[in-house]
Amino acid sequence: MGSTMLTQAEAAQLAGVSVSSWSSYVSRGQAPAAARHVGRTPLWRRDVVDEWRKNRPGQGRRNTERERERLAERGLDRAQAAQLAGLSVSAFSAAVRRGAAPQPAGTRGRAHVWRPEDVKRWVNARNEQGGSA
Repeated sequence: MGSTMLTQAEAAQLAGVSVSSWSSYVSRGQAPAAARHVGRTPLWRRDVVDEWRKNRPGQGRRNTERERERLAERGLDRAQAAQLAGLSVSAFSAAVRRGAAPQPAGTRGRAHVWRPEDVKRWVNARNEQGGSA
């Protein structure tokens, strides 16, 4: 018995994920491989994608409020501070070097850490001034 074939976009839509997520899942072996190709176009069987969707593992555990508070007390690493500031890690690092961004509040191991309130205060001040990093 034949099954309807789906393009990558159709498979992603049926699975309830973006095309880029679908592509990533397939490349990592977390979603079914294409059943066949027509030229360079991969095609998936609808029944296989639907079965995968029904049995797909759920999303990862979310941090509870208590966990978020504990993480905030520990401080933010450079990547977390940059994310909170809405910057790339390199842009945040450059702002720290220039003295434009808050200096680290301490270290955790060999890594610098920032207090979330310091980063938020800096972001708010930047937004009020209409400035950039």
